[in-house]
Amino acid sequence: MAHIHSHGIIHGDLKLGNILFDGRNDVKIGDSGLGGQSDHDQKLQITIRGASGDDTRQIGTFPYSAPELEKDGPQIDEKVDIYSLGVILFELWYPFSTRMEIHEVLL
Repeated sequence: MAHIHSHGIIHGDLKLGNILFDGRNDVKIGDSGLGGQSDHDQKLQITIRGASGDDTRQIGTFPYSAPELEKDGPQIDEKVDIYSLGVILFELWYPFSTRMEIHEVLL
């Protein structure tokens, strides 16, 4: 995360399923479809158009998305990726038995 953030890139949808390992067991981050560029002085403004042309506010994947993404006109910075990384680390540490349990514990 420090590497992509140092280049002004915000992933925006970091979750356990997007953490990959290559043949040398180096960590890779996949699925950067929501990723965007920030200039470190300004936050990244994201507007996503739904299939019908309406604005949709879903950014990221619940329960990995930071609470500030629920606000109107979200302006995001690197902190949203750090929040997601914290949820991933918790998920690796806490022995969830079902996907539903993740929603119950993290709510």
